[in-house]
Amino acid sequence: MAFVPVMHTRYTSPTYNPHSLSQRWGLFFTDRILNPLPNGQNPNRQTQIFRSQLVKSIHTDFQHSFLAFPAIPPMPVKISDAKAGDLDPAPAAPETAPILLPDEISGLDDLAKEVGLDVLALAVLADVPVYRPRHLELEDLVAQWRWLRLVWSHFCQPEKTEKANNAKDDIFDVASAVRSNRVLAVTRQIDQYRFNIALAELRKMFQYLRKSPANRQNPLQLCFIELLRLFCPYIGHELLYRYGAIKSPDQTES
Repeated sequence: MAFVPVMHTRYTSPTYNPHSLSQRWGLFFTDRILNPLPNGQNPNRQTQIFRSQLVKSIHTDFQHSFLAFPAIPPMPVKISDAKAGDLDPAPAAPETAPILLPDEISGLDDLAKEVGLDVLALAVLADVPVYRPRHLELEDLVAQWRWLRLVWSHFCQPEKTEKANNAKDDIFDVASAVRSNRVLAVTRQIDQYRFNIALAELRKMFQYLRKSPANRQNPLQLCFIELLRLFCPYIGHELLYRYGAIKSPDQTES
């Protein structure tokens, strides 16, 4: 099986070594999201901008991913024959509501430095639509951290056999995996900016994949990791490297 080449060099960090993820995983930051945050503004305004930038970043990355390819080619429609409303326009990014932080968290910047972008992105996008305020609690961050630990522990040492043991899906290539119902359940929601539903479906997908060992030749697992990479760029990047789908940058520990 030939993996789709995926190169995400934008997620390299000059400060942290991605190969130390067993100790530091998740503590990596993307400058294009965190650096533009305005200083000295109302905290709600800052968190709203952060959430909006995060939403646009994920959707843009998704559109450039091999997962965005349509599973079923649409029927050709002549513009001259189409009636008003027959052609669905591309979904527009929704207005984002702020993230309401608990009193013990001083600000979004400090929170990002404490828990990392991977955990933070999951926490602020889960449970509620982005157009509703997200009441973020410490328990939410812990829950996402625990789930990522399960994901990391399952996929961090993939086998190299041709097919995972006890695999139930008759999947032989990435193209078939992209078209599978399990992947489509997530990608359709991402395409519509319904990230809270997409993350719920991603958790269901992981529960299914846990039934088989991590395997570099399992394309459905590769699709899951690429989906995870959209929300958790640094853990996802490292797992894609371990699956042989990308080249990892040569970095040193700070």
